[in-house]
Amino acid sequence: RSKWTTPDIQKIVDKMSKERGPTSAKHIKQYLSRLFNWGINRGLSVSNPVVAIELPKERKRRRLPDNSLIDRLISYAKTDAPHYVWMFLELNYLCLLRGVEARQMTEDQIQDDGLKCVRAKGSKTTLFTWNDRLRFVIDQALKTRDEIWAKNKHPISLKAESRDVFVNEAGDPISASGWQSAWRRFLTKAIEQGLMGKDE
Repeated sequence: RSKWTTPDIQKIVDKMSKERGPTSAKHIKQYLSRLFNWGINRGLSVSNPVVAIELPKERKRRRLPDNSLIDRLISYAKTDAPHYVWMFLELNYLCLLRGVEARQMTEDQIQDDGLKCVRAKGSKTTLFTWNDRLRFVIDQALKTRDEIWAKNKHPISLKAESRDVFVNEAGDPISASGWQSAWRRFLTKAIEQGLMGKDE
């Protein structure tokens, strides 16, 4: 323990920052600091070499677009994009979802008290209580899906967790590549139409 110096720990923190990001570096510093404080309190360490460690700057939190931009994009998506693009835009904005989280949403996530949003990348599941906008977009998604399924004579699962909320024109789940290409085309058109700038 006595061989652990501040420069050694600074190297660990710097390496963690490069490999896994500033937040992970901050966590490593906190854990090591607690470890040495625990040791000092029990007579196992003389000092805490973590005290003077410099932390990297954390990235700025992702900023949400303003309401006027979202409203413009949703209006445009309703007229010139696959049917699910405007719904994803609205849902992702209202519930802070990633594209994959909306794509993989199933009917069992629609609950009496709100919409259960299952997060990707290990984040905690959250429940967004109903408001008029959220209720409307989910109702429209289910209505559109049911119409597509009826038109294509698509088999319907009896289990809510097997029924996707969003489907493509064939009634199948929207694939990652299908969503990404539709989203890319939509954004390109929106910029060309002057609805948003490239920086937005």
